[in-house]
Amino acid sequence: MIKKITVTALSVLIILVLSGFPAAQNKTDVRKKSVDQLVADFVSNDWIGRVVPAKEELESRGSESIPQIIALLDQEKEAPLKNTADLIYPGAKEFYGHGWIVDYDVDRISVRAGWFLESLTFQDFGFQSRLIDHDDLLQAVIKSRGNATIKDVMKPEKKEELKKQARAAAVKKAKEWWENSSSQWKRFDAIVEGLKSDDADLQYRIFQWLRNGDTKCEGLSLESFDKLILPEVERLAKSENENIRKEAELLLESNSKEKWWYRNKLKRDYPDKYATMELK
Repeated sequence: MIKKITVTALSVLIILVLSGFPAAQNKTDVRKKSVDQLVADFVSNDWIGRVVPAKEELESRGSESIPQIIALLDQEKEAPLKNTADLIYPGAKEFYGHGWIVDYDVDRISVRAGWFLESLTFQDFGFQSRLIDHDDLLQAVIKSRGNATIKDVMKPEKKEELKKQARAAAVKKAKEWWENSSSQWKRFDAIVEGLKSDDADLQYRIFQWLRNGDTKCEGLSLESFDKLILPEVERLAKSENENIRKEAELLLESNSKEKWWYRNKLKRDYPDKYATMELK
């Protein structure tokens, strides 16, 4: 079930829940790296410098990346993150009152791989920790007048054995999904099919990426959006589900105003002109 999130000016000022992260200035353009090189970056401990740029590039390559990420699901080792800035995640040591929320135990390689797979496919395999709630986080910050600690904004963790069982179940579900989908899965098709489905949680995750995501998706263009996605968005703008209706309305607004949902996805290739370039 989707948890209703009320976005206010105060919450925007205090808690920044971002779909992306500022790109690091890498010496090597990640777009020129092989999948093997990107995976090596992805499993490193340098969050800003290597993990995030690799994750975004791997995600932009779609199904090409999945086999090697699936292989990481069996790696139970940890690579505790460094250079995390204000990242809010279960392994965080500090809390600054704002930041990118990643509610996954991404210090553990298998879960980091699961986070990637869920981001790319919009599926919920069960890798999320569910320890961080946006509304609870906001209230903790307000109550403490900005002096909340990381312990104040996280729910108690499960016992290690229960976490291990949950990871095993999530890994099994992800592997079974890929076994059944590998021959024909494409992200663009998954978007269209997901919007047509009756799964409100899936629709919500797709809307979040369509509106805020800045990675590429093969097959997604202004033309394909108008032909295959826009009719579903217009239909869902009349949904009885308030969250889905609002997401659809926001995407329609973004599409009518300079098509920002699409410009976001051009940012990595055209960093200096994506906001003003003429769209064709």
